[in-house]
Amino acid sequence: MMTKKVMTLELSRENEFSDGYLYRSLELPAQEYEIRDVLQQLRQRSADITPD
Repeated sequence: MMTKKVMTLELSRENEFSDGYLYRSLELPAQEYEIRDVLQQLRQRSADITPD
């Protein structure tokens, strides 16, 4: 029996408004919607912490 190969992709983005980075992980293989989701989460998280 063959085992399914899985890779974890770690994504990071510099936090523009404070020190540090924002992180998310994505298990591969992934569907297109999963890739779009994780990228949107990074964008949204960055928008959530922007100063007023």
